Amino acid sequence: MHPRLLIRLYPSRWRRRYEDEFGALLEQEPWSARLVLDVVAGALGAHLASYPISSPEERVMTSRRIDSVAAFAATLLVLPAVIVLASSVIRLMQPVQYQPAHAADAIVTWFVSINAGPLVLVVAPILALLLGLLVVWRRLSSDPDLRADARLFVNVSVRLLRRPAVVAGALAMVASLAVLVFVIDHAIAG
Repeated sequence: MHPRLLIRLYPSRWRRRYEDEFGALLEQEPWSARLVLDVVAGALGAHLASYPISSPEERVMTSRRIDSVAAFAATLLVLPAVIVLASSVIRLMQPVQYQPAHAADAIVTWFVSINAGPLVLVVAPILALLLGLLVVWRRLSSDPDLRADARLFVNVSVRLLRRPAVVAGALAMVASLAVLVFVIDHAIAG
């Protein structure tokens, strides 16, 4: 392994500014374990150090990354509740000795045994809701194209709701597909 490859450990903002000079310096140094440790320690320090953001593009990218992390965190917060509730529904659909009700019963039994009901079913979804609202609000307030798309979505939704036959037909299609998938799955699983 060439020490220059270790530069990839540094954050991209650092590499954009220092990669060429640091790479040239590394090529002059002899390969050693100490050199590798120094480069790894420097990369860790660069990740932990505050770094001035100078360009508007970098500010936008940082804001988008924060929004992305918050959105994924909200998804991960609500995911356990979704799994438990879906398992409860599946468990009630057929006898527990058959799959997938048996696996769903194991999930529900484990969930009850850890006594995390209020945390998973109330606190985490509330936090997910707040994070999701924050992300959507930030993105809508800063992105005029997204606001235009949201207005268009609302207008199309209102027009569709004025045509109940189209909405009922679409719901019937989705429901019939779900039933067919369930029946095929049941036929395959036995």
